[in-house]
Amino acid sequence: MGFRMKETILLLPLILTTFAFAETPTQSTVYYSGTAQILNLFSGITTSESLIMERIVDPQASTITELACGKDPGKPTFQSPMYMKISGNSVVLSDTQDFNRPKKVSGTGTVQGQPWIWNYLDFSMTYHSAQGDSKIKDVNFLIANMIVARKQIFTPSGIPAELYDINMTAIDKTTYQNLYDNLGCGLQSVKE
Repeated sequence: MGFRMKETILLLPLILTTFAFAETPTQSTVYYSGTAQILNLFSGITTSESLIMERIVDPQASTITELACGKDPGKPTFQSPMYMKISGNSVVLSDTQDFNRPKKVSGTGTVQGQPWIWNYLDFSMTYHSAQGDSKIKDVNFLIANMIVARKQIFTPSGIPAELYDINMTAIDKTTYQNLYDNLGCGLQSVKE
């Protein structure tokens, strides 16, 4: 079974784990680079994708925006924007800034750890498609300057379909921009 939802959910909340802020948190942007190993549970085939992500954390607005871009060898570059709204330890996610009108992805979750320095996220999402709604179970960890994510993707009928193992490391803006250009991220429109 060939899922194409991965363009949208690949980097879903790798988020919500962030570096320590000053006493009064202010908006910040962190850039990441890494890879995703994706195991197709039907075929047994593992594929790898190159990933970059710009994450804008705004504690005063209680939001996190992730602008991810990835490339599967031999396939077009994809972009995946994600928007999170945080209230206490609860999180709401959408692939649009209008949380009441997601295009393909919506979800809720919880964070653990010090506010805005969370080190653990447990998240459940739904990928909405014409074939039916698929569930996504997502767990994320912050380890120093790394984000580690583990995702389980299920078919609309509830059968396990894919396992994602994502590891990303913080990088500087210049490196991010070079990777952005090399991957062709600026040439692609956002996938819906």
